[in-house]
Amino acid sequence: WGDLPFVRFEGMSEVVSRLAVAGWGCGDDEYVVMYNQGVVVCRVVAEHKGQQVARFVEGWENKPFSFSGSMEPGVAALIVRCALLAGGWGEDRWSHVRVLDACAGSGTITAAASFVFNCTVFSSELRPDFASHCLANLAHLSTTTATTLITHDATSPYPPHFSDIHLVLCNPPWGVRFGNQSDSLPILSSLSRSFPDAVYCFIAPTGAIDLFLTTNTPKITALHRVLFGAVEILICRRDRS
Repeated sequence: WGDLPFVRFEGMSEVVSRLAVAGWGCGDDEYVVMYNQGVVVCRVVAEHKGQQVARFVEGWENKPFSFSGSMEPGVAALIVRCALLAGGWGEDRWSHVRVLDACAGSGTITAAASFVFNCTVFSSELRPDFASHCLANLAHLSTTTATTLITHDATSPYPPHFSDIHLVLCNPPWGVRFGNQSDSLPILSSLSRSFPDAVYCFIAPTGAIDLFLTTNTPKITALHRVLFGAVEILICRRDRS
């Protein structure tokens, strides 16, 4: 993969290798199939969205406001792409996917979903100052895709115009400066109740992910789990059995 464009982005080579090793599968019988899908995911991002991702990374690096816990933009683009594929949405349907970024922060996930993948994005952020900075960052990127941002507590029900959400993306506060593992779980649980028909993509500490999967009501079915040190990416949906 060394000649593919995405490896030049900071952190991307590690992400790709971990996705490949994890295989995006839950059992040994799925390993080879999911490994191949992981390779396809990475190549699609590189070959078909490489230029758009490059423009996103360059533009986002020059955004007016940076937060200490901001996600690297190339990583955010790959996560969004993987979540779209896991939800069964092909490229011809991206512009019809309604995405919620529930803890927007600096806006990296919102920007990736709207600028790179043309999704319609609804975002929320608890802190008004963060929300204001997020809006400034998005304006700097000049994305033309519809984006709605509100100041909102993600553990509370969302307003009616945040309805028919297809994909919920959430990187809750779990770092040293803002939030911790105990803060993540109520957010994940509330989102699963607020958007019962959505596919969820959560980035949170492993302990919070484990508790969420074992104790959440209603029950959750994990589609893919990828470990990044003490943090996991979980793609899941409510149990339909």
